[in-house]
Amino acid sequence: MWYFFSDVLHHTPDPAALLREARRVGAHCLLIKDHNRNGLAAGARLRFMDWVGNARFGVALPYNYWTERQWREAWKELDSIPICSSAMSVYIRRPPIGSSAQNSTS
Repeated sequence: MWYFFSDVLHHTPDPAALLREARRVGAHCLLIKDHNRNGLAAGARLRFMDWVGNARFGVALPYNYWTERQWREAWKELDSIPICSSAMSVYIRRPPIGSSAQNSTS
């Protein structure tokens, strides 16, 4: 089963909880399109862009933008392997039963 999170995780107070739930209910492949907080002033720039685009609609704005390191930690916690990661999207899949994701790449 596939799950797709598009610009959702940074709007939640606990993005890792949503990822764990997707894994729990059987996601074999998870497609994530969200923002990465990488680079000088990235957090401030993302917060400003998010506020401009969403505040007027009453969208929750907890500003949970993850760094590349936080993504890697989440993959490890979920025992998942990233198969593609870019500035725009992260695709992860559940490894086959009995395998370990210890040798995951970023």
